[in-house]
Amino acid sequence: MLLSVAFLAIAIISSLGSTQSQQSQPENNCNTCCQGPVGIPGIPGTAGQHGLPGRDGRDGMKGDKGEIGMNVKGDKGDDGLGQVGLPGPQGLSGEKGDKGLQGVGLPGKTGPRGPVGPVGIKGMAGQAGSAGTIGQKGQKGECGQGRKSAFAAVRTTDQTGNVNDVVTFQETSVNIDGHFSLQSNKFTCQVPGIYVFMYSVTVWQPTDPFIALVKNNNLVVTAHTRISASNDVDQTGNSAILNLETGDQVWLKFDVHSGRKLHGNSQRYSSFSGFLLYEM
Repeated sequence: MLLSVAFLAIAIISSLGSTQSQQSQPENNCNTCCQGPVGIPGIPGTAGQHGLPGRDGRDGMKGDKGEIGMNVKGDKGDDGLGQVGLPGPQGLSGEKGDKGLQGVGLPGKTGPRGPVGPVGIKGMAGQAGSAGTIGQKGQKGECGQGRKSAFAAVRTTDQTGNVNDVVTFQETSVNIDGHFSLQSNKFTCQVPGIYVFMYSVTVWQPTDPFIALVKNNNLVVTAHTRISASNDVDQTGNSAILNLETGDQVWLKFDVHSGRKLHGNSQRYSSFSGFLLYEM
């Protein structure tokens, strides 16, 4: 394609040159009047075939071995910072120097305390009355024992009572110094102190008694039970802790209703007891 364009350009240039040459000749030239008009340039021919590629050139010959270079020693580098070594062994002591001049003296330390001197002669005592003779030591007394008080009374028969009637008992299993009386059925305090009292009563057949514990006729506590059917049995009771003085009395009594019945027999179902907890 490039060769076709080149041939077309050459043809155009040749045509222009020929035209200028004809115009410069004299008008009487025969060729001027006889030559016809310039023809249209021809179509360029087809491009020729490409030539064969050239062959690669051969490797050149190996050059001669160069000379051995000289070993030049470099300059010495700067000194590095080394690690500090371990301390060496202690050297020998030097000779003792001359004794220096004595300095200005300061007060010395206080010396040890001296021995105590002998006791002086005792002065004469003033006149005094004659002392009485010391009596002989008495015999060792017996160990003292705290006073005691306790009782336990039981019923062995039935009892029917009205309001304020005293509940009675027939026997005592314990009665220290007789502080409980089977005649009055009351406990009378002989040792002032704190006392514990307990009682238990049994009922049989339809009844509903109220049994009260009193101190000097003052109500302390009450126990109550009720039987509605025949041949039923029930039991009730109560307890109290009292502070008693000498002469105070404690007993049980019927309360609230009259005609109420307590049950008692040889089995000792009903009881009344008390004891001294500690003396005041």
